[in-house]
Order: sequence, then C-alpha cells, then structure tokens
Amino acid sequence: MQDTTKTILFENQAQTVLIERYQTADFAYLMLHLIGRISVADHREGFENFLEFGKQDLSIKGAILNYLKLEYDAPESRAWLVSRYAPRYRTEMQGRYTYVAVVEPQNMFQNIAAKVIVQTIKMMKMSLSMEFFEEVENAQKWLDANLAAKS
Repeated sequence: MQDTTKTILFENQAQTVLIERYQTADFAYLMLHLIGRISVADHREGFENFLEFGKQDLSIKGAILNYLKLEYDAPESRAWLVSRYAPRYRTEMQGRYTYVAVVEPQNMFQNIAAKVIVQTIKMMKMSLSMEFFEEVENAQKWLDANLAAKS
C-alpha cells in the first residue's frame, strides 16, 4: 500500500457516518464508513455528502464503502440507495470512479443485504468495478493497485 494521508471530511452528530479522504502521491479516494444502527436520514445524509465531496474534488478516483461496523440500516435506506442515489451517482459522476471496494459488514443480515445491493447496481450497467473485502486493508490494497495502474 502506498503512503497516504487521511483527512476527515464529515462526521455526523450520531457518529454513525464518517467520510474520509485518502491522498497518495498519485491519486485520492474517499472512504464512507457506516457504523452501528443508522437512521434513514443519517444514511441519506452520508451518501449525499459522499457524492458532493466526490463531485467537488476531481482528484478523487475511487471509493471504499466501509460497512464493517454496520449493524442495521432500514430497508427504506437500501431502496433509496438503489432507486434514487445510484442513478444520480451514474449521471453526476459521469464514470469518474471506476473502482469501488466494499468492506463487508460483520452482521450476517447486513452482509447479505449489501451483496444484493451491489448485484442490483451491477445490473444497472454502471461502469464500476466493485469488489467485496472482509478487511479495510485488503480493500485499500486492491484500490491502490487498480488506481495506480490507471495513473
């Protein structure tokens, strides 16, 4: 893994959403953490901020969705992510992120839900390479390798 600097861009009051920006010598990427039992409003706020940071910073080339500590998100949150957020992401990011690593939740139900969401997004023919990982470090290594190869 390349040397990186990490900056916290956003943390909600409930501390269920955290967005970090990682900078290497060649590229930057965002990591969105969903933590604990997250409300629908906090889920949306996290993803909306995540999209805005990505749109504003053209040096960001990839993303990690860290669900490792996610215990619960409402079905409405997942439905919104697929039906509203993913189409907006595809339009507004215009293929800028081609690599997205997903760190699997430890919670079995959330793990299954995350895999269904990713499969649904893949069926939407978005130009994304998405992979699942059990650990953040492996997600970062995969992202680093793929983004370094593109720079």
